[in-house]
Amino acid sequence: MALMTVLSPAAAQETSLSAQPPGGPEWQAEDGRWRSLFDGGSLEAWRFLHGKPIDSRFWTVEDGLLRTLPGGQWGADIISKDTFDNFAFCAEWKVATGGNSGILYNVREDQWRGQDSVPGRVRRAWLYLGGVTLLAVFLLLLRRGFLRHDMARALVLGLYLAWLAHSLHPFERLLAYAHYMQNWKAAGLELQIYDDDAHRGSTLQPSHGNGALCDIFPPTSRESRPAGDWSESCLVVQDVRVRHWLNGVEVLAYDLESPEFQQAVARSRYRSIAGLTRKAPMRVALQNHDGQITWFRRVRVKPLP
Repeated sequence: MALMTVLSPAAAQETSLSAQPPGGPEWQAEDGRWRSLFDGGSLEAWRFLHGKPIDSRFWTVEDGLLRTLPGGQWGADIISKDTFDNFAFCAEWKVATGGNSGILYNVREDQWRGQDSVPGRVRRAWLYLGGVTLLAVFLLLLRRGFLRHDMARALVLGLYLAWLAHSLHPFERLLAYAHYMQNWKAAGLELQIYDDDAHRGSTLQPSHGNGALCDIFPPTSRESRPAGDWSESCLVVQDVRVRHWLNGVEVLAYDLESPEFQQAVARSRYRSIAGLTRKAPMRVALQNHDGQITWFRRVRVKPLP
């Protein structure tokens, strides 16, 4: 019943959160430079990675809202077709209880995402599989000592087949995950969208809290609203200066070229993504985090000088 409430057309017509008090920053001004990236009906401004069209298993438009779907084991992100240089990007959103999502910028399509190097994990898995297989073949062909006996070699073969049966499923999952990370998951710096009330991570790891630069910098204040309530996140990129806004409050500011930022990235899960900290015309992504339900509306971008 709660889901029906948040999906109702009345909810989609709630008063905009974007109205700012007089004297706010210039980028917030409601002028003709704002461009809508979601008009309540079309996803024309978005695509999946590598030029793929959006898969309806993962995203849908419902009652004028853009909504993630749990259509796959790990979800899939959408990225903007256009690139932006200096810009403000704003989106109104709400999450279901326990929700986790994000707005990614400086998106890379040809890099791996995650703290552990997925290609490295795949190589280690292949080496492990190949090494044990070669050892089993060596023992079966050795025919010395107790291995001269057929029963002993049968025992080695049985143990190898049992190990292989035990290892194949996680190995297949790793290969599937590697394929997913290459083809469905955007790599970029992430303005975190989070249900702070439901996740202990916001307390134990402040850099994972709502408004944070995920796994790099925590927000300077907590401006979260409960799950099911509409919030607004804004990202402002001007040269190498980046600011995060949550519900009308600036919660984080940092410099992409500062030593503090470079050191924080080197300690984070994003350290292996080449070029992530380099300022360039960039795409923005909306995250479908493992199929967790998030709704978006009034997604828009504004060029800045």
